[in-house]
Amino acid sequence: MVKIPSLDDLKKMGTDLIDSAKTIKFNEMVDKIKTGIDSVSSKKNPAENMTDETVKKVFEDIFSAINELTQAQAAQVTATRKLEKQLEDLAKIVQNYQKTSATTSESKKEEKSP
Repeated sequence: MVKIPSLDDLKKMGTDLIDSAKTIKFNEMVDKIKTGIDSVSSKKNPAENMTDETVKKVFEDIFSAINELTQAQAAQVTATRKLEKQLEDLAKIVQNYQKTSATTSESKKEEKSP
């Protein structure tokens, strides 16, 4: 049978790890880890404090994020179409340049060979 450590056991292990890391001069990183551990262990279950207004606010935030994503996607599509048009124009320019270049080189060959 496997024993699952309790939150207190995990806190003790984390504290021991932090203390041993401090002796190796990782103070800044250790403080960040400790702050993270403390914030996780002190958080309450968000469902306990949910009211109709908070649920409504969460849904409004989700819909707002979806709208922002939709607008960003529309902008991306517009930019992609613009790039496609520019590539088509560039291809036409290159094609005309190659035709002009080929015609010029052929006429030079004809002039050189009597």
